[in-house]
Amino acid sequence: GLCSKELIRETSELLKKLGLPVTHPYPPQDLCAAMLSDKKKLGDQIHFVLLESPGRPVIRPIPVPTLGHIMLSII
Repeated sequence: GLCSKELIRETSELLKKLGLPVTHPYPPQDLCAAMLSDKKKLGDQIHFVLLESPGRPVIRPIPVPTLGHIMLSII
């Protein structure tokens, strides 16, 4: 809910045109496990660089339990 659906669609289309992937084959559980050792993890939060709009990134901490719920909700 941070950026518009239009931005998501446009970004996905651009990545596809550039021959870059927009999906991955990894189960959410594996991704969450890998994120637990990420250098951006501080305490029980992982800091993500997210896009609000083109050229406007923001850093948002997401608690690990919340991240797990998010990952499972988007599969």
